[in-house]
Amino acid sequence: MDYSELDKVRRSTTPLQLDAVESFARGRLTRREFIKRGTIVGLSMASISAVIAACGGTTTSPGASSAGSAGAPSTGASAPAGSPTTGGTIRIACQRPAGPLDPVAMIDLASYGITAQSFEFLCTLAPNATDIAPGLAESWTPNSDNSVWTFKLRSGVKWHDVTDFTSADVVDTMNRLVAAGYSGLKGVL
Repeated sequence: MDYSELDKVRRSTTPLQLDAVESFARGRLTRREFIKRGTIVGLSMASISAVIAACGGTTTSPGASSAGSAGAPSTGASAPAGSPTTGGTIRIACQRPAGPLDPVAMIDLASYGITAQSFEFLCTLAPNATDIAPGLAESWTPNSDNSVWTFKLRSGVKWHDVTDFTSADVVDTMNRLVAAGYSGLKGVL
């Protein structure tokens, strides 16, 4: 088991996610069960893959023989830690967005779920899920009457087309939010 890779995922999980990771690492969950539970509790596919690779790639359910569980053919010997196992099928279930994926105009839980995994925000939730933590903004400070906030943006961030993320992008997003006129945001923007 590659504990250094496993610990990277452990440090960034919530308590429910950590329970799934630990259950898989201790052999209490099969790989299939771990993938199901991991997606339900919000582990990213990158984290799920890292845990599977760190644990050797293959597991059997408790009490099952090394030949595999019923209905699941054996893949042979376990791959060395960190080496991916080729072949197989992964099925991912998700809600289908009601319309085009637009982080400003999303109107359903499916769009939010994909947006939360695909985009970064200026601020995010801290691991304790009660505090605000840095995201694309490394820090922020208000003026004396809290009417103007200054955000220090993280450097080196690129868009999908390899262009740099800039303060102009933040301004454009805020302008889109204001133009959208969402009543819940009027007091904030």
